[in-house]
Amino acid sequence: MFPSTFLRSVGLAVAAVVVIDMLAAITLPPAMPAGFGGRIAPSRPGPGREEGRLFARLARFSARRKVLVLGTVVPALLVLALPVTGMTINLGDARQVPADTEARRCTTPWTSTSHPALGVAGGGRREAGHRRGGDRPIRALPEFTDANPLPDGGMLVRLRPNGSVDGPAATGLVERVRELRGDEPVQVTGPAARLVDFRQMLRDRAPWAAGTVLAGIFVLLFAFTGSLLIPLRTIVTTLLSLGAALGVGAEAAATGARAVRSERAGGGRAVGDDERLTRVRRRWGSSPESLHRNLRQRSAVSKDHPRYEAHDAPAKMDISGRRAVGVPHIPNRSERQSKGWSRRGLLGLLGAVPAAAVLTGCDGGTADASEGKTSTASVRAATKKAVIAVTPADGTKKAGFTSPVEVTVTDGTLTSVEVTGNDGSSLAGSFNDARTRWTSAENPYSGTKYQVTAEAEGGTEESATFTTKSPGETFVGYFTPEANSTSGVGMPVSINFTHAVTDKAAVEKAITVTAEPAVEVVGHWFSDTRLDFRPETYWAAGTTITLGLRLKDIEGTDGVYGMQSKDVTFHIGREQISTVDLATKRMTVRRDGVTTATYPVSGGDADHTTWSGIMVISERFEQTRMESSTVGLGDEYDIADVPHAQRLTTSGTFVHGNYWASTSVFGSENASHGCIGLHDAKGASDSSVAGYKFYDSSMLGDVVVVKNSGEDTVDPANGLNGWNLSWEDWKAGSAL
Repeated sequence: MFPSTFLRSVGLAVAAVVVIDMLAAITLPPAMPAGFGGRIAPSRPGPGREEGRLFARLARFSARRKVLVLGTVVPALLVLALPVTGMTINLGDARQVPADTEARRCTTPWTSTSHPALGVAGGGRREAGHRRGGDRPIRALPEFTDANPLPDGGMLVRLRPNGSVDGPAATGLVERVRELRGDEPVQVTGPAARLVDFRQMLRDRAPWAAGTVLAGIFVLLFAFTGSLLIPLRTIVTTLLSLGAALGVGAEAAATGARAVRSERAGGGRAVGDDERLTRVRRRWGSSPESLHRNLRQRSAVSKDHPRYEAHDAPAKMDISGRRAVGVPHIPNRSERQSKGWSRRGLLGLLGAVPAAAVLTGCDGGTADASEGKTSTASVRAATKKAVIAVTPADGTKKAGFTSPVEVTVTDGTLTSVEVTGNDGSSLAGSFNDARTRWTSAENPYSGTKYQVTAEAEGGTEESATFTTKSPGETFVGYFTPEANSTSGVGMPVSINFTHAVTDKAAVEKAITVTAEPAVEVVGHWFSDTRLDFRPETYWAAGTTITLGLRLKDIEGTDGVYGMQSKDVTFHIGREQISTVDLATKRMTVRRDGVTTATYPVSGGDADHTTWSGIMVISERFEQTRMESSTVGLGDEYDIADVPHAQRLTTSGTFVHGNYWASTSVFGSENASHGCIGLHDAKGASDSSVAGYKFYDSSMLGDVVVVKNSGEDTVDPANGLNGWNLSWEDWKAGSAL
C-alpha cells in the first residue's frame, strides 16, 4: 500500500494509535470507576447472545478485574509513551519564532546562510587609529569562519559549530555568543538562534497552554456532572492514551527515518530484515549477545577521533541527519543513555510479575525448594559481578576540569571506555596493564557535559554523565593577521590577550606557529598581554603559516583560564620591500628583488622627525581622517580625507598621500609632522599620482625601511616592528 518505507511506518503508526486509543477507551473508564467510584451498569446481552458483543464483554471484564486491568494497561501505556521523552524540537521557518525575538528581527536576505549562528555588529567606516571591537570576542571563538561587511556599514560574522544546526553544540554556541557580546550592538540570528528562541517560547508558554486546556476540561465536566472524580478520571485517561499514541507515532517515524537512511546507505535498494540479520550474523556472530560484544570490541580498538578540528576544515553534510520541519527527532539507541530502564526492560518486568506469582503459588515440596535455594546461593557466591566506577561520579554538576577522567573496575577487566562531550569532542585514553583502570590522556574541557560509557568482560556496562564547571574568569587572544588572509613577507603573527598573563611559559607552550616551507619560528613577549612570532629573516614568498591555539583551560594567571582551541591559516604573498632615504627624499620600491618604482617623498621636519628602522604596514585606508590631537600635537591640523594612508606605527606614523602641499615639496623638503608623504590628489581617485600608485602596489605586511631621518630606531613594540631586534635578542624574549 505504501511504497515508501517512511510512509509505511507512519501508516502503521496511525493504525496502532487508533487501536491504542480504542482499547484505552474500552478498558480504563470501566476499571477506574469500578475502583474509585460507582460502577457503570453493564449492558445486557442482546437476543440470542448470552455474553454480548466483544467490546461489551471486554468492558464488563475490565469492571470485574479492575486491579488486573489497571496494573497491566496503565504500565503498558506508560511504556509506549517512553519515546516521547526522546523527542527534540526542531524549527525550519523563521516565522514560527515570535516577532519580538532578535533571531526573527535579524532574518533578512543578507543573513540567509547555512551557518547556524550569525553575529551582526553595527557601525560605519573606521577612522585612523580606531578599531571596531564589538565583535572581537565573537571572532575569537573556535567556531569563527569569516566576516563580511554589510550594506549599512556593519559587519556580518559567520560561525560554524560542530554537528547539526539543532545539536547541543550549535545551540550552546548561540548562548555563548549572547554572553560574550555584553552591551555591544551585536545580534544573533540563523537557524540555531531561531531554534533557541523557539524552544524558549515553548518553555514559557507551553505550561500555561496545557494548564488552560486541562482546567477547561475539568471545569466543563464538573459543571455538567457535578462530580470531581469524573473530570479527574477523564484527564488521566486522556493523558495516558495521548502519551502512548504520541510515543508509538514518534517511534514509528524514527523507525521509518532509520530505514530510509539504511536504504540510502545501501545504494537505494531496500534489504529485508531477514536478509540483514543473516548478513550481520554471518559477519559478527550468531547471537545478539555476541553481536553486541563484537561491536563493542571493534569500537574499543578503532582509531580515536581527533579532539580538535582544523578551523578551516570544510563542513561535512550528512543527508541522513537532516530532520523534517515540525517532526520530532527520536534518537536511535546509540544516541540514548544506557542508564535507566529501557522499554524492553519494563515490558519484561510486566511479564515477570505474573510469572513470579504463578511460580510462588506452585507446591513443589519443601525439600526441593530448599535444594533450589542452596544451589542458587552457591552459584551467586561463585560468580561475582564486575563493578565499574567513574570519576567524576555520575550526576556531578560542577566537576573539575584540571584532572583526567578515570574509570576503574573491581572483580573484572575493562573491555571498552568511551567519553564524549556535548561539544562534539571525545577524550582518548589508555588502560593499565591489568585493564582494571582507564585514564583519559587529556583533561576534560570546562563547561562541557560528558557521557561516559564503559563495559567490562562479561557484558557488565556502566554509563555516567557529568558536567564540568565553568571557569570564573577567562581570556582570549586576538591574532593578527586575519584568518585565510594574504600578507607581505614582513607580517609577524601577533597575539594580544584580553587579560595579563603571568604564566607565560604555559601560554606560549599552548601556542604553535608552523610554516611551509619549514623554518624555525620563535615567540617573543613584548608585554604581559602581547606575544609575537617570527622567523630569523623575512618569510619566504608563498609561505603558508598555521597558528595553533590550544588555550582552552590553560591557566594564564591565577583563576583565569583560556577559551580558545582552534587552528588558523595565513598566507604570504610576493616580496615587496620599500626603502625611504630621507637624505635624498626618495622612496625605492623593490618587488621580488627587482626595482619597480621610485617616488619623491617628504618626511618629518626638524621638529617632528620620522622614526628610522624597519617598519611593517599594519593598516590601510583608502581615505581616513587625521587629527593632530590624537598624537599629542594639539590642534595643529585636522584633515578629514587623507588619501591612501598606510599605518607604520601604533603611535601614528603613516605613509600616505598628500594633496594640500605644493608639488615642489616632494623630493626636495622634509616638511611633515613625522609621516612620509607622497604627492596625491583630493578624493583618492587619480591613478596617475604617486600616492595612488604606491597604495595600489602595497598590502598588509609589506616592509618599509626608513633611513637617514635624524631620528632613533623605532621601538620594536611600536607597531609590528619586531624585525628591529637581532635574532638573539628576539629569542631571549621567549618564555620557553
